[in-house]
Amino acid sequence: MAFIDRIERIQQSNQNTRRMILVISVIIIMSIIISIWVAQLKYELREDTITDTSLADSFKSVWKNIKEKKPNFSK
Repeated sequence: MAFIDRIERIQQSNQNTRRMILVISVIIIMSIIISIWVAQLKYELREDTITDTSLADSFKSVWKNIKEKKPNFSK
């Protein structure tokens, strides 16, 4: 019951203390979520670059076509 007692003690504390605990909790939880997300994103990007080079080649060819066919606006 120590956890319940701790929550009751927080509920009885003043509003500034409760807000500080809330802000710190949100920062910690969001840091954990963002770090997991970034780690997963790095893993997916690394996996995509290894297995799918055809997509990069297609982007290069599209960019090359755009550069070749663009009108010359400079006079």
